[in-house]
Amino acid sequence: MAADFAACGQDTGLRLALEEGWAAMLVEAYEPIEADMTAWQQEMQAHLDDAQDYLTE
Repeated sequence: MAADFAACGQDTGLRLALEEGWAAMLVEAYEPIEADMTAWQQEMQAHLDDAQDYLTE
């Protein structure tokens, strides 16, 4: 039954529509906070770099 359901989704385009909808939802959710996330990632990388430098001393 699961195989039939998957085949039906593939044949009707439902699977593609769901994948595209999911991708659009993720873009919509992350786009407003992208700059903040990038800044946070850079800040955390700087902390990790400092910690690595400390450990190699």
